[in-house]
Amino acid sequence: MVSRTAVLYIEVLVLVACGLLIAQDMKVAWRKVAAAGMSFFRRSMVRGFFHWHYSGHFIAALFGVGVAMAIDHRYTMAYGFFVACWVWSECFWLTSDFLEKKRKLITNKKVRKNAPLLKQSISTLVFWQWGGVVIISVITAFFISWTNGIHQDVVTAQREAEKGINTAKLEADRKDTFDKLTVTPIPLGSQDGTKQIAVSIINAGHAEIGQHLFSCELHSLHSKSHLIMERGSIGGPTTAFLGLLGGDRGETADCNPAVEMRGPLACVDMEISLEFALTDQPNAVMTKWYRFSTKPNPDGGLGWIQQSLSSSRDYCYNTSP
Repeated sequence: MVSRTAVLYIEVLVLVACGLLIAQDMKVAWRKVAAAGMSFFRRSMVRGFFHWHYSGHFIAALFGVGVAMAIDHRYTMAYGFFVACWVWSECFWLTSDFLEKKRKLITNKKVRKNAPLLKQSISTLVFWQWGGVVIISVITAFFISWTNGIHQDVVTAQREAEKGINTAKLEADRKDTFDKLTVTPIPLGSQDGTKQIAVSIINAGHAEIGQHLFSCELHSLHSKSHLIMERGSIGGPTTAFLGLLGGDRGETADCNPAVEMRGPLACVDMEISLEFALTDQPNAVMTKWYRFSTKPNPDGGLGWIQQSLSSSRDYCYNTSP
């Protein structure tokens, strides 16, 4: 029995042998193609067409127009002219008198009889022939890369400009909404208590606010029955998540304080905050603070006055009846 390893080795050897045969066939075929190509470029009509007398003007014109198109930001046309310049330059070089002289030198009887000299002549021809092709290709690739660099710089500049415009717009939207967002407590009736404290929130800006956090903190409470509660006994703020608030629309939010004082109330001093972000800028969170205290209304109820946030004053002090 033949082991699986031996079979694998045999298969590998067969594949290598097939590869060598294919490579040899391709080498022969390439030589035939190259010979046919060189015979094409050696034809007098082709050499005359690409003679420097004409090619000098065409190459310079194609190259100059390519550079002009790149500078004028017409990149597709620039690439086309550079490729055309490359093709024409290669054809000129392969049909040039310089290479033709070296080709004729190989066919010289004295050279062909001298094997070392023939080998040296062939090597020289290959060096100049393909060396020129490579140099022309490298120069063309450089200018195509240069054009692409200009193109990318313009695209980057446009993106930065658009980004700057978008950034300015986003900042303007935030500022507009922040400035036009109003929070106003709703007046209390003559018999209302803390459970009736509510605020009106109006977004007068054009942008839409996403879900937002409403917070209401009482500083002091005074009732008409001489019951007084100061900040230390009231507790912390109460908060509530509210839904979307579209541009130029409003909503009502209840304070729902942690302590309850039945009416009628004589004075309320409270602080309100609203933490919010625009729907298209969820990471740009903004917070707006307010402070309000009540004032008596003619109907016996209480209206509201906006007070300074920085003040340490108790606005309900000495307001009890």
